[in-house]
Amino acid sequence: MIRTDGPTRLGATMEELTRIAGPWKAVTRWRVTEFDPPRRQVQEGDGVSTAKDMAVIIELSPAGQDTDFTLSVRYTPRFGPIGALIDRAVRGSITRSQQRSAKAFAALVDRENSSS
Repeated sequence: MIRTDGPTRLGATMEELTRIAGPWKAVTRWRVTEFDPPRRQVQEGDGVSTAKDMAVIIELSPAGQDTDFTLSVRYTPRFGPIGALIDRAVRGSITRSQQRSAKAFAALVDRENSSS
């Protein structure tokens, strides 16, 4: 995280350095557009030159004694057919990055549950 304007809330903004693929990075600006804690949060972003209409959707739902966690990334590739090729080339990197984020979140939840 490069910058945040405080705790997460509707309208909150933040900036992060996002690794696109290999050494290719971008500064992504995010704004919280839906906030229904603890069930749902939507962040819309811009700043990645190869994508437009970006959103990250975080959802939590009860699953018996557990909680299901869903992290979705929605975007439209830019640059028509060339953008589609770039998208296919970086999709694996984006997926791995999101999986790392989900694992880090799960580890944080486990630590919090262990300390209570």
